[in-house]
Amino acid sequence: MTIMTPKRIAEHQIVDFLKLWFEQTTPLKVCTENHLSLSEQDFDAFLSEYSDKVPKKTGIIRYNKDTLNIPIGAKLPAYEETQGFDKGAPSRGILNIDYVIACQLRDTQEEEWLNEGVNSQKELIEKIQRRWHHKIDMDSIVTYYHIAGYNPNPSKREIKKILKHI
Repeated sequence: MTIMTPKRIAEHQIVDFLKLWFEQTTPLKVCTENHLSLSEQDFDAFLSEYSDKVPKKTGIIRYNKDTLNIPIGAKLPAYEETQGFDKGAPSRGILNIDYVIACQLRDTQEEEWLNEGVNSQKELIEKIQRRWHHKIDMDSIVTYYHIAGYNPNPSKREIKKILKHI
């Protein structure tokens, strides 16, 4: 009898399993993200040309010291960082995440940097330190979210449906 198929397991159950596994097998805390706070430039880049090499922003690299970030599901609402989820601001859209990679910074690939909007690991380090004011080194664990799509005009109902699993 098959008891575990994608149709029978909710995304949040898979995330709960991964969180438990990582917490038991690594010294890292696990943070499940129910939304993303992004800069104004990030939202523009999801919709139009980001650089000469990348037609649109299609990735986000997350970092918190001693913490592994994982999304709560395949869809996350996104908010402008200065207005914010915590301040009750409306969502700026929904990001569809098709895969997530967790690795040491040294193991990130050129495709991931470019999709984040930087041209090298050095630029990535500078961006992280500027944005989150965290020291980061090549051994630091980062999480890469590959963005398969961005809906800048989600309905309130769609946002509520995503947030109800939190």
